[in-house]
Amino acid sequence: MSATTEPIVSASPVKIAVWGPSESGKSVLLASLDSARYEGWDISVRGEVFRKLALQPLTRNRPPKPTQLTAGGGNTVVCSFRKPGAPLITAEIEDRAGEEWERAANEETSVSSGSSLDVLAGAKAAVLLYDLEAANDGENMQRVTGICRRIKELWDGRGSNPLAVCMTKCDEKLTEPEQVIKAKVDPEGLIREILQPGRFDTILKLYRSYFDNVKFFPVSSLGLRMVYGAVAPVIFYDENGELAVVSGSREERDSWQINLTEPFVWIFETLGLS
Repeated sequence: MSATTEPIVSASPVKIAVWGPSESGKSVLLASLDSARYEGWDISVRGEVFRKLALQPLTRNRPPKPTQLTAGGGNTVVCSFRKPGAPLITAEIEDRAGEEWERAANEETSVSSGSSLDVLAGAKAAVLLYDLEAANDGENMQRVTGICRRIKELWDGRGSNPLAVCMTKCDEKLTEPEQVIKAKVDPEGLIREILQPGRFDTILKLYRSYFDNVKFFPVSSLGLRMVYGAVAPVIFYDENGELAVVSGSREERDSWQINLTEPFVWIFETLGLS
């Protein structure tokens, strides 16, 4: 395709469900995708409410606050993935409060138009967030089991749909530059390394008991910096005791992020879209 040729646009957006319990990093992940670049892909995020609640704080070097539970459901987010010579891919995602997803996992909600389960039922793929820094890992696993069971029911006959498991906040676990590199070149190997012996095998067995097409990614939406050859955080507490994000250029932020876009690109490749 020549440089002046318009990219082919798919007839409708790919619907991807993004699930995670409260404060597992959903809003930060989606906000960080805006203007991200990865192996030739340029990504942009649209959604009026989402831009106000999640993107604007990040542009002011503040992490977005967790999405609040509202009567109107989620905030629709449209992510556009562009790459020279490739069709434009648009992914339609809803940013919903973790509490709503938790209710779905606990079977406290039913399938109805516009509900979180309705979103899951219509999705061609899912990104599930697993919080590596969850205060109660037993409760975390219980919720994961619940949502896996609900998705399997809703995807009856579509067991090959791709499911990316993002092990979020991995920056809290990484202390060496070699680990950051390994997170990108050998994602599952790194997860196995940073978790307690046998824990990843338990997690792996759980997800694969429900789904045929699963891939795991250690993820940090904001990432880590390299300062004089050492690993340094991107997020910190300022003089007022509030969380802040280190200022950096788009190129610097791209280099800090750990597996931010890789789960989505893997989903597109699996669906035959790229």
